[in-house]
Amino acid sequence: MSICCGCALSKNLCSGTALPKFDLVSFSAGETIFEENTSLKGVFCIKQGICKIVKLSCQGSEQIIQLLGKDTLLGIRSMVNEEKTNLKAVALTPVKACFLPSESLEHSIQHDPSFSEYLIKTLAGYIKATDERIVAMGQNQVHERLAMLLWYLNREFGIKENGELNIYMKRAEMANFIGTATESVIRALKSFEQNGWIKSCGKSLQITDKKALKHIARGFAIASR
Repeated sequence: MSICCGCALSKNLCSGTALPKFDLVSFSAGETIFEENTSLKGVFCIKQGICKIVKLSCQGSEQIIQLLGKDTLLGIRSMVNEEKTNLKAVALTPVKACFLPSESLEHSIQHDPSFSEYLIKTLAGYIKATDERIVAMGQNQVHERLAMLLWYLNREFGIKENGELNIYMKRAEMANFIGTATESVIRALKSFEQNGWIKSCGKSLQITDKKALKHIARGFAIASR
């Protein structure tokens, strides 16, 4: 149906008189949005919720590549390159997304320079984020990478009314994301809590000293309390 659903895609496409064809789709937490090696029929723009992008190893284990939230695009690289997906997208929370079919995407790219510019800047942003993560994985210690992850989760996905992070990640998922062992994450989280920088709330986490955590994420040493 031709509606403006208010996502980042529609904001860059729906200013004209002829609205592109959008479909509003929903996914439950844990539901796969698309698998690896899939020919997509369009691109998704997250309107609400959080998903993880993963790469499967030959043994079937998942490597978390990125976490994506509101106004981010899924499948855009595969659509632009006209190739099958090389990553898998899974909803971490309930997700609502706008789906733009391939024919509408192609028409917009060919006839709307401002939309093409938006896509180029979006892809450039994704490349920059990947570059920064590669550098962090190679140069930063485990506690610095974990602090960077917690700060990122707080900044990008926000907190609940009680101060807990909106997004819940298992300790194993955190370890997977920052490239270390689960035991190392557990030890680092315990150290952070003992120093009063975070607080465990059951399975959830709350950042209690944002300034200290931000300093750690930037590679500055903080004296233990």
